[in-house]
Amino acid sequence: MPYCGKCGKWLEEGQTCSCGAAAAADNYAGRDPAHMYRSDYRYAENPAPGAGMPNAYPGDMGGYGANPDPGSGYDDGGYGPAGGAGHNPYDGPSYIPEPPKPGIKAANPSEVISGIAPFLARIISTISALWIRFKNRVGLGEPETNDVDYYERNLEIVPQCIDPDSGEMPIKQYDMAVLRTRLILSRAEGRLQVTNKRVIFRATGRSLMGRTTLQHEFAIDEISGIKLRKDHRFSFLNYLGVAIVVGFGVYVGAGIFHRFDMWGMPGWLIGLLTLLITGLAFIPFFLLYKKFPLKLLLVSVGYGMILSQQQRMIFYRMAYNSSDFAVKMWGLPVILVGLILLFIGWIICWVPNLIVNIETKGTQPAVEIRRKESGILNFFRKPDYTGFAEVLPWRDTELAIIELWAMVSDIQKYGDEAIKQWKK
Repeated sequence: MPYCGKCGKWLEEGQTCSCGAAAAADNYAGRDPAHMYRSDYRYAENPAPGAGMPNAYPGDMGGYGANPDPGSGYDDGGYGPAGGAGHNPYDGPSYIPEPPKPGIKAANPSEVISGIAPFLARIISTISALWIRFKNRVGLGEPETNDVDYYERNLEIVPQCIDPDSGEMPIKQYDMAVLRTRLILSRAEGRLQVTNKRVIFRATGRSLMGRTTLQHEFAIDEISGIKLRKDHRFSFLNYLGVAIVVGFGVYVGAGIFHRFDMWGMPGWLIGLLTLLITGLAFIPFFLLYKKFPLKLLLVSVGYGMILSQQQRMIFYRMAYNSSDFAVKMWGLPVILVGLILLFIGWIICWVPNLIVNIETKGTQPAVEIRRKESGILNFFRKPDYTGFAEVLPWRDTELAIIELWAMVSDIQKYGDEAIKQWKK
């Protein structure tokens, strides 16, 4: 960065100083710091008051010293009258401090993220608009509702989603369940609301064919009991996913092992790397909370490498009639890692399941909010309760299990007094 030797200011490239002196090029060549103007008293080898200092660069206007040759004007003495003593602004006992050179400011991570966020938001918005246009052209969903919020998030069922009854007042609402059918990409979010007149369950969402809506309403005086059950069930779809992930992981692990073999690594080094990579694959298994698909994939990669190593040992035993000790030694980690894979896969195959059973007085039958159950290939079809293959617990399910019936019972018995208490 250029430096004005007359008034002592740092300048930008091509900038003219306010004192009138033109900006000179920075002569820094790696030998001295800062601006490297040799006429500056701090970098002159032999400063002498009252006389011009040596100037290593012709044309530098850092000082005004004696000029033995009045005709040249470009000599080591600087600029000045013939034979006369020049003036150097840096001479004398008082020193003019050098102004600080501007430094490079490190980027603030929060500023970088805040700068990237609008860009990502524009990309997501563009993709969403293209998807809506695609749906409208091919006939998926309804064009008038394809660009609305299907899930009714942050809205109260009464009065924002459905009209209230005369004198109806909402008391409490629960984020109750997530309903989904993964094969057709259908998903809905179910909320349960208690008012002074009704208990309402409403689930809205989307599928490939457009908006989905499920709604049940019960007069609060007609409810005789509420049963909520949260358990787990085996998912055949998750089982297929586990098989695909394990197969892919084993394939990747075998590929890594054979790549090591193609590079000509010694057998002992390949075995050591196999154990090392498999051990690293188990770190997320103990450090991460849940994340079972990721754990399954990493352990599958290690399992593929160990299987390949054991096959290599079996080949050497058959080809060179070697000892069975190495084959048996590698059989132990194969069994151990295989059992861990089975354990992770078994956990993933079980998914949460929620059943809400609302019983009513009189002859009106109870209503169950639960997943759709059907036999294979539509034979022996069971009752269809919600139209969704899965009903999963959500954020407020546990809270609803604890207090829902107590709230309904209090409202039935004590009326407005109970309403005031539960609204608090």
